[in-house]
Amino acid sequence: MFSNFLYFIIALVIYTSSELFETVKSFDNKAVFNSLLLSSIFVMVCHIAFKRLWKKASENSYANIDHLINNYISRLSMLALLIFAVNIYGFKLNLLFSGINIFESFPTLEAILFLGLFLFYLMVIWNAAYEVQKRYFAGEVSKKNFILSNVAFSLPALLPWFFLSIFADILALLPWSSLKNILQTPAGEIGYIALFLIAVTILGPVLIKKIWNCNPLEQGLPRTKIENVCKKAGLKYSNILKWELFGGTMITAGVMGLVGRFRYILVTPALLNSLNDDELTAVMLHEIGHVQK
Repeated sequence: MFSNFLYFIIALVIYTSSELFETVKSFDNKAVFNSLLLSSIFVMVCHIAFKRLWKKASENSYANIDHLINNYISRLSMLALLIFAVNIYGFKLNLLFSGINIFESFPTLEAILFLGLFLFYLMVIWNAAYEVQKRYFAGEVSKKNFILSNVAFSLPALLPWFFLSIFADILALLPWSSLKNILQTPAGEIGYIALFLIAVTILGPVLIKKIWNCNPLEQGLPRTKIENVCKKAGLKYSNILKWELFGGTMITAGVMGLVGRFRYILVTPALLNSLNDDELTAVMLHEIGHVQK
């Protein structure tokens, strides 16, 4: 799942670097048809690949299917990146909205649309993978929950770029020429980028917990145990959250945030149901170690 972060960052680089390679300024209407055709072929490839894998899993349930699922998803995700690059560099789809005022004023909106195209490709993969993947969940996970969990888990990778781009778009519309001149200098650019990265790093967990639909872990023995572990380790945090990743069926935990006031402990229900007290303590100490190094 963490590889989705990298895929989105690469897709963002592909889109933002397209202007460096533009040799034409007119849009070929055939490009839309070519893109739809290529996308349709990709959809077919995804469904055929996972249909064959589902058949293999049905014939031999002891085969290393879970590993193969992840392998298929990784390969098809890289294929999605390649197709996305063809759409941008080859078909020049980014010229489709050239001359439209709202996209000229807010370039971030256009970027979101094209990143949405890449997200669509990933959703095609997750949709095709669901029938095989659901065999290996600890509980019931609907297709909708499976796809939305993947989407929600991936989106935080784009938060720094999104806020930085929105700020740049708004700044370009403001009449403060003196501030613009300062920010257009090398020192100014480095300064405001650094400031935004610091702000997103500190405040990002507050938004991410909303995107991931995390809620406070109810009072009880698991919460008390985690609170005691954090107290002994000297870890400051804002709250302990129940992480409903894939319907809470994933066995995982994490610590999110660098500043205590905006730091959150994340645990999934499946983790709490699977571990005894000593195992839970060991897992939490391991996660706490990531932020106390």
